[in-house]
Amino acid sequence: MFEFMSDYMKHAPVDRSVFQGSPVDVNGQYQPNVNSISICAGLLRHPYFNPNYPTAVNYGGLGVVAGHELTHGFDDRGVQW
Repeated sequence: MFEFMSDYMKHAPVDRSVFQGSPVDVNGQYQPNVNSISICAGLLRHPYFNPNYPTAVNYGGLGVVAGHELTHGFDDRGVQW
């Protein structure tokens, strides 16, 4: 299956204007076919983000989500971590 997906990803055109998911979801997504991490706007609320928090805390909360999604790039099955 991995070989199929790898071959498919090499030849399929990518439409970067399409966002897969709802913007209000509290979730992030790693998309291996475009090597992209998408973070939904729903994460821009407590506990990940608060305008009253120091800037470093807000970056840290979103960085945790981005780092988690980045680990999926090294995950050969997509659900191990």
